[in-house]
Amino acid sequence: MSPERKPETVNPELILKHYNRYFLIFGLKIEEVI
Repeated sequence: MSPERKPETVNPELILKHYNRYFLIFGLKIEEVI
């Protein structure tokens, strides 16, 4: 277990922001395909 990886200290808001970014990107690409 490496001390660098601590999911407890990760900020959930940052994760949500990154997910939203990827969601928008993939969503646009999916819409283009459809």
